[in-house]
Amino acid sequence: MWFGTDNGVSRFDGKTFRHYLCDRMGVTGLSDSYVNCICKLEDGRLLLGTRRGVNVYKPIEDRFELLHLSAYIDGEEVRTLYEWGESLYIGTNTGLYIVDKVSGHLTRSFSTADSGLPHDIVRCLYCDGRYLFVGTFDGFCRYDLTTEEWITVDLKNRSYDLRNNLILSIIPSPFD
Repeated sequence: MWFGTDNGVSRFDGKTFRHYLCDRMGVTGLSDSYVNCICKLEDGRLLLGTRRGVNVYKPIEDRFELLHLSAYIDGEEVRTLYEWGESLYIGTNTGLYIVDKVSGHLTRSFSTADSGLPHDIVRCLYCDGRYLFVGTFDGFCRYDLTTEEWITVDLKNRSYDLRNNLILSIIPSPFD
């Protein structure tokens, strides 16, 4: 089991903990000790979103390596990671990035200036195959993967008694 914290990441094997911190000597390879999110990919790779980019775990060496995905993402604070199909969706403080998992190349990027994102800080993501649902610091939106159209929902201006539009997590309802 892995635990991302504001002071590194820890792995628990059922008996002992192994703790990884960012270090100047490069022993752990972790680019930053503040770990916002953890994502296990279908191929088994473990990714960490930190204040300084995306790190991938190298189990044979028992260390992390910074993924150089794009000049736009490298060094960026990564708030959330989500895998769907051949794409890795990366939510940051400056918007949403879509990266091809095989090539590692940036395929799309979105910010409030060029999309329906209600805020550039993307906090959480969920995809059902047709839509990408995006939770931000100022609301929720849905991106149609086929038509590339955005729909933004302002939750605080509805009768839901919410005090703000901060969306921290998204999952599908098990009741619908």
